[in-house]
Amino acid sequence: MNRHGLSLVEMVTVMAIIGILLAIGTLGFNRMSRKYGIEGEIRALYADLTELRLRAMYTKKPHAIVYERNAYATYSSVPPRGLILRRELTYPLIWNTESAVTTFDTQGLAFDNVSAVCIDVADNPGSVDSIYNTTAFIKTGKHHDSHCGTDIELR
Repeated sequence: MNRHGLSLVEMVTVMAIIGILLAIGTLGFNRMSRKYGIEGEIRALYADLTELRLRAMYTKKPHAIVYERNAYATYSSVPPRGLILRRELTYPLIWNTESAVTTFDTQGLAFDNVSAVCIDVADNPGSVDSIYNTTAFIKTGKHHDSHCGTDIELR
């Protein structure tokens, strides 16, 4: 650099370095944003399932949740009537049975077919992307294959 300022070569070099750093940062940010989006949706579903189970116990009435590809809805009675909450999702859901309904009885126990619900995204960076539901408990985890529920690592 001379006394009169930067040369054109120095300016282009600095701009190229800044461009490379921005490209690397943007790619990392997109991946982290996707990861936290997936994990956030699963944690919200987990919270809603837990709340629905508690509502069933406190009100002494069966409650239900119905899964759709890009949403789920909770209901205050069985068969599903009396909408409590409907949540649209960014990432699509899959479940491991034909029935897309889980009901909780008056003791908060689930006796339906849906035992695993997973986010269905290729190249999934999330560490938590599925929910495993048995009669007595709900757990979050990570599924490792294309069939939701057959190989879930519980957390």
